[in-house]
Amino acid sequence: MLPGRRMDPDKRRAVREVGIYSALPIMLGVGPALGWYLAHLARQRWDGPVWWEIVGVFVGLAAAIRQVYKAIKQGTGDRSDAGERDDRDP
Repeated sequence: MLPGRRMDPDKRRAVREVGIYSALPIMLGVGPALGWYLAHLARQRWDGPVWWEIVGVFVGLAAAIRQVYKAIKQGTGDRSDAGERDDRDP
């Protein structure tokens, strides 16, 4: 794109949606991995049982699912609002 030229709003929205939706698989992989890793560190430090790691995976998965839901809601909100901003959820 040349300097000083503005991108078409439809094209801008499409590029934004591609960025949001392409990050979803990464979120679903990193959440449980990070949960397991933090629980693994806690288990090593305090000699905890193995189930701490399992709980860490599920907590990470729940956090990842929540973020995916918010990303999808944000991505689809642009089309349904016709350009109006929703001030309730920053």
